[in-house]
Amino acid sequence: MASLLLVNQALATLAFFGVGVNLVLFLTRVLDEDTAHAANSTSKWTGTVYLFSLIGAFLSDSYWVCYITCTIFELIFVLGLGLLPLSSWLFLIKPVGFSWLLSPLFCPQFRIPLL
Repeated sequence: MASLLLVNQALATLAFFGVGVNLVLFLTRVLDEDTAHAANSTSKWTGTVYLFSLIGAFLSDSYWVCYITCTIFELIFVLGLGLLPLSSWLFLIKPVGFSWLLSPLFCPQFRIPLL
């Protein structure tokens, strides 16, 4: 079990640094943010990840078993890594001039009735 957690932590660390490096490029080139704001957002993201590491260590030492804590926070991390490309994909497929408020999800008069 410990070797599985070590491998999982190594892969999570690789994913963390991979996302961290590409996040500034994505924010500046795709979302057209200035470099200072993109670097600030990346620093906030990095700080949040490190803060959750401290919270996980406290929960592991005080209340939960080590393996349960690692499993829960790794699942949260994998969920976040899965939502990151999904959110960028949803942003990139939105056509110019599209408004979510006028989409069929939010306007009842445009909804297709289900059988």
